Amino acid sequence: MEPRLVRALERVSADQGRVAVERGPLVYCAEWPDNDFELGGMLLNQKPQFTIHNSQFTIKDAPLTVGLKTLETDAQLLNFDSEGRLTTDDVCLRLIPYYAWNHRGPGRMMVWLPQQLRATTPAVPPTLASQSKIGTSSRIPSLQSINDRLIPKNGDDRSIPYTHWWPKQGSTEWISYTFPEASTISQSTVYWYDDQPWQGCKVPDSWRLLYKTEAGEWQEVPGADQYPVMKGAPCTVRFTPVRTTAVRLEVVINKDKSAGLYEWAVE
Repeated sequence: MEPRLVRALERVSADQGRVAVERGPLVYCAEWPDNDFELGGMLLNQKPQFTIHNSQFTIKDAPLTVGLKTLETDAQLLNFDSEGRLTTDDVCLRLIPYYAWNHRGPGRMMVWLPQQLRATTPAVPPTLASQSKIGTSSRIPSLQSINDRLIPKNGDDRSIPYTHWWPKQGSTEWISYTFPEASTISQSTVYWYDDQPWQGCKVPDSWRLLYKTEAGEWQEVPGADQYPVMKGAPCTVRFTPVRTTAVRLEVVINKDKSAGLYEWAVE
């Protein structure tokens, strides 16, 4: 069975500029354990050549290893450097059968692979947030999505990961960043997840930003200008600069709906 490319109709906007890979009756996908780069910034070659491998596949937290036919092909990775210039690197893209994904821990997976520039999202350089350790008041899914440097195209974007507190309602929750070292910060931006009017999450009633003092206490950042709660827009608070080792995003959830977010940046 030879690998082949499949295209969706152009009317399927989410798949424009992308292709899927099939081999016989099997659909393939790219999953994070096999590709140590941001899949959204990958660009498949215009005429890709695939090699087929017999691979051993170990399932997380289970004494089970199975054999799979995996695929490899050359691709490019698009990134922005520290000065905002676009760069490219050659990478090897590894694909597994779609039926076998999600057995090695949470992370990014992609079926429809970018083959045109309009479908790629070049990665930005590491940020203070992306290098921080995340803490939470309660366990929530896809926690790593909040500092993966992926920004939603609009308030209804479902093409990138997000996290949420559903089904919690009417509670006060928090997420924290512990920095690699003490840093001076003066603003923070949140992209809220809101799936109204049909689902269970909406922008929170309110939020605020706290920082850890030298004495180890949490205090609200001084001189905060505003705490916006808008769907589909960056919600930025600016404040008097503080030097700290950690910050905390405190969220007051609506009494009838839960809340979530795509991304939380700190500068």
